[in-house]
Amino acid sequence: MTRKKEEGGGQYPPITLKAPSAFFAAGFMHNMSQVGMDVFFAEVLDNAPGFVVCFERTGALLYANMAFVSYSWRDIHKPGFTFFDQFSSKDLEMIRPLFKEVGNGEAVSRSWVSSKSRKGRVVEWKIQLLKFPNTESLFLAWGSEITDKMEERERMQALLNLAADQNHKLKSFTHIVSHHIRSHAGNILGLVDLLDDPAESPEDKREYTSLIRLTADQLDQTIRNLNQVIEIQDSLSKPRAVRNLSKAISRTMVLMEGEADAAGAHVDIQVDEKLWVDVVPSYLNHILLNLVSNALKFKSPARPLVVRISAAVDGGFVVLEVADNGLGIDLDKFKDRLFKLYETFHRTADSRGFGLFITKVQAESMGGRVEVKSKPGEGSTFRVFLKSANSLVREA
Repeated sequence: MTRKKEEGGGQYPPITLKAPSAFFAAGFMHNMSQVGMDVFFAEVLDNAPGFVVCFERTGALLYANMAFVSYSWRDIHKPGFTFFDQFSSKDLEMIRPLFKEVGNGEAVSRSWVSSKSRKGRVVEWKIQLLKFPNTESLFLAWGSEITDKMEERERMQALLNLAADQNHKLKSFTHIVSHHIRSHAGNILGLVDLLDDPAESPEDKREYTSLIRLTADQLDQTIRNLNQVIEIQDSLSKPRAVRNLSKAISRTMVLMEGEADAAGAHVDIQVDEKLWVDVVPSYLNHILLNLVSNALKFKSPARPLVVRISAAVDGGFVVLEVADNGLGIDLDKFKDRLFKLYETFHRTADSRGFGLFITKVQAESMGGRVEVKSKPGEGSTFRVFLKSANSLVREA
């Protein structure tokens, strides 16, 4: 193969390559004879992307580029440090068979992602067997940091999970709207047909008019409830604030004092006055009102009602607990329906099946959750996880 020179005449000397082989230009080799190939390769490897390490079967290091030395700086100078010391026991269990395969010549190379990271960094490693005549085989490993890729993957997965959750909620919401609004509309249309019937008496028509008004009121309440759900789902626009949980409970009990007295309830409050939560204040108030109201509403006729309100710190959450010895709920039967809209579990006149649903939606919209333990005839315990603001208060 020949090429014309860009300046002047003549030809470059032929370039001969032996495949597979590295390429070195003649002029380059002449220059490197002045510098030294060891210096050249050290410079190349130190500027290569990622970590480059050569080691023996035992893991003893023979060479590590500057990036790996910096990555392992706190350990690499310790006596007896090996390439394997940077990995967790879980990693070692996984990669030991890989090295065995490579060492026995069963595989040329293998890759894996380290589960143990330094300073939050995640590295994908690849090993390669190096064979030299008349010497022990060596291993070459190079690592690429993939922290950003992993974080992006986690963000994408979180977005996919959010989209799936929103899609599920949208389907449920559509079903609720379709079922309940159509039900009210169907009732109104049926009553209107009766009003148009000339065979119906004036007294009956007056009763039908009253029923139409009642059904319209129910339809209006349903639409209000659904609007409230939409507003909560769009809670990013709701201002959050730090609130003292003990004071919020005290205000709730002042509002519920009449109902508690009417139910003959003993309310035991054991909440540290130093507990603070990061919440949408109106949501916190609604959650407290609903849980206490339910405890009073569904009391057992077999015993005096006792309601216990407590709270404790659990990681980054303050867990509000409202427990009662009331009627209880059969979770084996109703667990999957417990927090669904318009589901009721006791035959009481004022049960609408909206309170627990909206409590769950409000708690989740604030980054928390709701848990429940309950047995029929023994009572219920509701636990609401609210984001703690204790560290914010201490810093202030």
